[in-house]
Amino acid sequence: MSSIPRKGETPNFTKYLNNQNHPKLQLIQMGVHRGANDGYTMEMYRWWFIEEDLLDKMFNILIPRFKDYPIDKPYTELYRFPTVRMKSAVTKNNTFWKHYPIGVLELKGKNE
Repeated sequence: MSSIPRKGETPNFTKYLNNQNHPKLQLIQMGVHRGANDGYTMEMYRWWFIEEDLLDKMFNILIPRFKDYPIDKPYTELYRFPTVRMKSAVTKNNTFWKHYPIGVLELKGKNE
């Protein structure tokens, strides 16, 4: 399973708290700096991206988006929203609430 979200997919907030050095984000950097014709890059892409549509997304959308992006800046930005409170259990005398953090992971770069 890949962690590149598809359109309409909502990623888990806690999964992306420490995402700046995530290996799959480093695959974007590898594609930008080594290019699509590099043998090692293609080997890594075929290992991590089992579905063919994710390879197409990488080459046609993500790599061109970060082509002129500075190498020393992170590719992502995480925005936190207010915590959502939802009922988890209701007893005769008490109502128990669970708190869920919510956030949005934004990919930076030129969106053409």
